[in-house]
Amino acid sequence: MASSWKHRSRSKVLSSEPRSIFPPDSALSEEQLASRRGFLATVENRLAEDPETKATLDRLVDEGISESDAKLFLSHLVAREVFSVMKDSVKVERGTYLKWLAELPNLPQD
Repeated sequence: MASSWKHRSRSKVLSSEPRSIFPPDSALSEEQLASRRGFLATVENRLAEDPETKATLDRLVDEGISESDAKLFLSHLVAREVFSVMKDSVKVERGTYLKWLAELPNLPQD
């Protein structure tokens, strides 16, 4: 659902849709909710330790995205890293992560 963000202009989304583009916790299964919470915990750790992640959060909020949605965007990057390791047994390189941060709120397509 979040990938639809890329298909709409930022100004249209921000001016006409004040609600979250992500499904609420109540719409998630227990497994999905547990995954979301785990990924968000990782985001909180990165915000405390990684200046680039914090700067991206600040940028997204400055662009009009709620802090909670901005953290969900960041959690998608964490999920992508985890699945990359699971699928390919390859850790995502720092440069790739920084590229993904720069592209938010558009989610990586590669």
